[in-house]
Amino acid sequence: MGYVSMSKGFLAKDGIVVLEIDEALPKSKIGMMPEVHERWLGLIHGAITDLAKKDNVPKFSKAMVGIHITTAMSGKKNQLWDTSNRAINLMLNNLKGVFFPDDNIEHIMVL
Repeated sequence: MGYVSMSKGFLAKDGIVVLEIDEALPKSKIGMMPEVHERWLGLIHGAITDLAKKDNVPKFSKAMVGIHITTAMSGKKNQLWDTSNRAINLMLNNLKGVFFPDDNIEHIMVL
């Protein structure tokens, strides 16, 4: 399975949807600058729009959401990337309603 470039979506076989955003995930949504938030909304929705142009966007009653993040390692401990300090919910909030009805435990599982 291959990936496409920044903010492109595609449907892989067996009902797996892959959206790749080639940009660092913002830090916590708290205190996020509005322009960063808006940019990420545009990247996520742009990828979904691109996917819709290629194929039907699937709707799942239950979905497993895997978030794969790649980032450069830093030698400084205070600059290490920490998932609790990233706006993971920015992605989940913008996938619900498109791919699954809600982002609660009844509809998704996050890896």
